[in-house]
Parts: sequence; C-alpha cells; structure tokens
Amino acid sequence: MPELHAETAYLFRHALVRDAAYELQPVSDRGKLHALALDLIEELCGGTPELQTPQWVGRFKPHTSDRLAMELAKHADASLHVLSGEDAKKARRKGAIYLFRSAVIEDRGYRHARALELFQRLAVHPGSDDHLRAHGHFASGQIHYQLGSLDGATRQYDQMARYVTREADPCGYQLLESVRTVVRSHSDNGPDIGAAHLRASEFWAKRGDRNRQLVSLINFAVWHCEEGDHDIARDALNRAILLARKIGNRRGEEAAAGTLALLNGVDGRTDEAIEGLRCALEMAREMNNNLAIQQWLTGLGDVQQQSGRLADAEASYREAIALATLHGLDARLCYAQSHLAAVLVELGRLPEARRLWEAGWAGLSARNDEYTRRGVLKGMRLALERAGLAPIGDDGQLA
Repeated sequence: MPELHAETAYLFRHALVRDAAYELQPVSDRGKLHALALDLIEELCGGTPELQTPQWVGRFKPHTSDRLAMELAKHADASLHVLSGEDAKKARRKGAIYLFRSAVIEDRGYRHARALELFQRLAVHPGSDDHLRAHGHFASGQIHYQLGSLDGATRQYDQMARYVTREADPCGYQLLESVRTVVRSHSDNGPDIGAAHLRASEFWAKRGDRNRQLVSLINFAVWHCEEGDHDIARDALNRAILLARKIGNRRGEEAAAGTLALLNGVDGRTDEAIEGLRCALEMAREMNNNLAIQQWLTGLGDVQQQSGRLADAEASYREAIALATLHGLDARLCYAQSHLAAVLVELGRLPEARRLWEAGWAGLSARNDEYTRRGVLKGMRLALERAGLAPIGDDGQLA
C-alpha cells in the first residue's frame, strides 16, 4: 500500500473512526441524530425549499440548501427510524424534495449516470406524490433515450403514463406525447410525427413555456430536415436560435446551431457547416456536456466525409470514439465506429474497416433502432459504391 501523507492519513483514519462509531450506535439513536442534523441544517438554510406544481417541469429557484441537497435527503430518510405519524410524513416528503433537487442538479451538470440513478429512486420514493413519480419516470426516460436505449426510454414513459392524464394534467400529458413521438420516429417517421411536433410547439407557446416550445420547434425542424423540406427546416432552426438567445437557453441554442450546421452540410455549404459545428462544439464544451460534444464531433466527421475530406473525417470520428469510450456512451460509440468504418473503406483500409463495422453494427442492431441503422447502412453503401466494391445487404454483412 502506498504511503499516505500526514493530512491524508489523518482524514482516512478519522473517517474510519467516525464510521465505526456511527455503526456502534443503536438504530434509534442514529435516527435521532439524523433528525437533529436535518433540522439544524434546514434552519441554517432558511427552511425546506418549495416545489413548483407540477414538479416534473424540472425547474426551480436556487436555494441555499442546494449544495447539501443529497445530504439532506439522506438525513430525512434515515430519520424515519424514530419518527411516526405526521412527523414521519413530513420527513418522507422532505426526503423526496431533496432527492428531486439532487437529481435535477446532477442532470443540469450533465452527470447522466448519477442523475438517472437519482430519478429512478425518486419515482419509487415513499415521499413522492404523483407529480414527482411522473417526473422521475419522465427524466429517467429522457436519459435512457440520450444514452441510446429506446427500450429503456419506452419502459419509463409507460410508467409515467400511470400518473398523468389529459384532463388532470394537460402539460404532463403533452410532455408524454412528445417524448413518445420522438421514440416512435425511430421506427415510423411519417408525416404525423412532424405535425405532432408542430402542435407541441404551439401548445407550449400558448402556455408561455418557451423552453418547451424551443425543444418542440427543434424537433419539428429535425423532422423536416429528414424529409428533405430544407427551407422549412432552416426557417424553424433560425427561429429556434433566436428564441434560445432571447430566453438564455444555451443548451437549446447549441442544439439548434449544430442541427443547422448539419443541414448546411447536406446542402453542400461545407464551410458554413464546419464553422457551425465548431461553434456548437465550443458551446457543448463550455457546459461539459459530453453527450453533445460527442454528437457534434460525429457530425463534423459526417460533413468532412461528405465533402471528401477523409483524413479530417477520420480524425473527428476517432476523437468521437475516444470520448464515447471514456464516458461509457455505448450507443454513440457504435454510431461513430460505423461511420469511421465507411471512411476507412474509401481510404482502402478494408481489414480495419471490417472490424469497426462489425462492432458498430452489432451494437446498433442490439438497440432495435431502425432509424439509426438505416442511416449508417446508407453511409456504408455510398462508401462502398465510391470505392468500387460490392454492395452491402440489408443484413449489414460486408461481402
């Protein structure tokens, strides 16, 4: 064992002594200590923070207790050993409130794995009401989707449906409809998808929720990008950028700007596309959003590949692969591997291309994401055609 510095050794031994002393306490005494700690910290922080209704909106005013939210959630839950009746009910509620705030704080910091864990706990916490359970499932589904698990997202959205109805909670119902529409677009991207996103944007605009309006507007634009209605998509994305700047939504601006850059790439406006993607990358890096960084790196590789800048495309894809590997972004890793394989086909490096393609294709196939599979298959077919090689079958097997 390596030698510890004096201060580190003290802290290490102090923690061991503290934990040992804690374990020696009867459970009832521990509960009293947690209840006391909860009361004292809340008193110092100005009391328990209030929640919006419905809380699944996921926005709240900063509170002095936020930096201690997870600690307060633990104190509230542990104090239940000695509480009963109304006191226990209040402690359970406080535990859910602080767990909710902890989860949202982690999600805002793009610490996806930790946020997912906390939101899933929120969905089943005994102090959660229907709104908090709905938000726990909704946010868990969002993270599953971002990480590439359509099945995981679908399961969470189905659980959310137990707690929201159009009559009692029209906003929650609209949210559920929107996220289900996004998942459905991966297998059936018909005209009703675009219409649903437009209706959602109008719904949120009427209710003054400009952040949700922004998200729906970007989804509407993406659908038109894929359908080839580039003028409509470009107009929607430019409106989204202006709206994002007006309301100070940096993440929304980054998403709209990056998507517009990809559209420019498809339209052959390569220099604009590369500049736009680099701006989106810079914004994503400012926010330490590794999912977005990886997404725009891959998008940059796509544009470079489309314009014949194969060496640059290879470098972008390799950086995307390294980032996805480092942060466990398996679905994004598979996507980047598949696209790098297509670049290597054009560069004549077939053995390496085959290994990457087989790894990427297998991963994408396991996720039941037909939309993404069709896209990478199209890219490989174009690469094989340009290289004068045998075409690839629908099963994804290289000749």
